[in-house]
Amino acid sequence: MTVLRNTSAWRLPRLRPSGRWLYLLLIISGLCFSSQSLYIFAKAELAQQLIGRAWQRSLPFVNDSSSFRPQRPWPWADTWPVAQLRYQQQSFYVLEGAQGASLAFGPGRVQGSAQIGARGTTVLGGHRDTHFRFLASVKAGEQLQLQDGSGAWHRYKVVTTEVHDSSLGGWQIDPQRDQLHLITCYPFVALVPGGPLRYVVVAEKV
Repeated sequence: MTVLRNTSAWRLPRLRPSGRWLYLLLIISGLCFSSQSLYIFAKAELAQQLIGRAWQRSLPFVNDSSSFRPQRPWPWADTWPVAQLRYQQQSFYVLEGAQGASLAFGPGRVQGSAQIGARGTTVLGGHRDTHFRFLASVKAGEQLQLQDGSGAWHRYKVVTTEVHDSSLGGWQIDPQRDQLHLITCYPFVALVPGGPLRYVVVAEKV
């Protein structure tokens, strides 16, 4: 029995010259976006390693002093590590201040909120696509740990997660409650950066 093969069905369509240029442009654009994403992740990971070393040098039981001595992660840095945050098997070093420049290297303590380990509500901010992308999987009842400058660890239990519209006003905290608030932009998979929505994880100290 003779089997007829329709070879024309397997041929790729021929592109016009203009179509070839468009196809090539799409490939180049995809490579550029991929390279930029890899650069952002690589910078964030490398910075955390340098910040971690500075954090270890800052702790009193390492620097042979009786108090915390902040160490800058690199000579020209305008911030320094003030805490270590743990969630399950993940660990992040927290910087002082939540301004845009420092958030590229790690989560930051929002100035005006409680100091790490002190009474009141501590607020930490971070980017949704690097250090705080794990917030998307955090659930009520889970625990977070925060290490302060003395080396002591503080435990927090997640009580709720909320989406806040910053265009309606700032996020309100209760300074009389011992809480930890983690804030990042929302939604997590947005194609366009920015936007008014914020994702907030609220945890009570235990």
